[in-house]
Amino acid sequence: MTALASLLFTSLVIHHSGSQVFGFVMLIASLFMLVPFADLGVGASVVNAVAVSSRSDAEMRVARAVVRKAMKVLSLSALSLLAVGGAVSLGGLWSRLLNVPLTPGFQQWIPTLAILPFALALPLSVGNRILIGAGANHTATVIGVLGPVGSLAVTAILIQADVDPLVYSVGPSTGVLISSALAYFLGTKRLNWPLWERGFGLPRVTLRGAAVPMFIISIAVPLGVQLQRYFVSNLASSDLAQYALAAQLYFPCYSVISNGSISLWPIFASDRRAAAEAWTKAFGLMASIGILAFAGYVLFAPLLANVVSGGKIHVGTGLLVAFGALLLVMAAHQPAGMFLTWDAALRIQALCSVFALALIACISLVTVPVFGTPSAVWATVIGVGLAQLVPGIALVLRHIRKDARREISHSL
Repeated sequence: MTALASLLFTSLVIHHSGSQVFGFVMLIASLFMLVPFADLGVGASVVNAVAVSSRSDAEMRVARAVVRKAMKVLSLSALSLLAVGGAVSLGGLWSRLLNVPLTPGFQQWIPTLAILPFALALPLSVGNRILIGAGANHTATVIGVLGPVGSLAVTAILIQADVDPLVYSVGPSTGVLISSALAYFLGTKRLNWPLWERGFGLPRVTLRGAAVPMFIISIAVPLGVQLQRYFVSNLASSDLAQYALAAQLYFPCYSVISNGSISLWPIFASDRRAAAEAWTKAFGLMASIGILAFAGYVLFAPLLANVVSGGKIHVGTGLLVAFGALLLVMAAHQPAGMFLTWDAALRIQALCSVFALALIACISLVTVPVFGTPSAVWATVIGVGLAQLVPGIALVLRHIRKDARREISHSL
């Protein structure tokens, strides 16, 4: 359903705006991928707290306090984001930042307008984390389908309203708002919590232990994607529409992989010692899924690209193989990313994410002018593989060996 809605959204935008404007629309719409950045990393604290909340009443009160504080922090983040977006629009700087030809006046406010629904969704996004921590990832996944469906519906309405085609970029972030609101409602109801926690009788909590490193990770991950778009837009701008379409086909596939793997987080968080065998099986499964995703993307993406673009945009084989390889690397990395979620492990993950980002930027800067658009994606494959996948596996195996030695010493 998610993939179908995304493909229909792509087809609608290309049909009603043209291939060149489609690239600009997707560039603006991709600003909603800053959701993890504006999350400030507090989502990790919510998942970890809710995952152990069933152990005792004390743990439950801590979890409620963590959710309440997270919503306050995210509300401030949303206001700050809107203030920054408004300032950029007032200064007429979006054209330079995105390398999109926006005319003075209303068009300068379109990127900020695209951010608005996402900002409203920020405090409500804890609902998704509550569901994940409570082991209801299946519910969160179903709700996540509403994002692309809502995006499609909003875009269809905007097309009927005959608005500026660049306004179509509001669709994806509005879909996020719809799904976040429903996730928050269902998450609080599942745990029999009030929609708004007053805080009476709840303990004082801090979010910094997990939130700070997760914040760094959350900056690095979407920034890596934005770097791809930036280098393609500025160093290979003639291929922007081709890249945008290939990326649009990639993200639903990655979303399925990412949403499926998140269910591992509460399993690992609730009992680290019993998670070793589960991690081994999860890694084998996700690596296999990654291989299938690679093959499926390379085989079927050309056909889908031709269908949704009406034959107007041709996606080269090199770009398809690069995105397929990225799916494989990201899938293989998920189990380690979900396992290494206690405070110290998150700090190491944060350092690895920064290193990956630096690799992506350096490799892209050197290779994109020479080898073109596919090299921007290959830079991400190499950066994630060397700086996140390999260190992540090594850290998990080290933790498993230490636990095994501890068990042996206790038995003696």
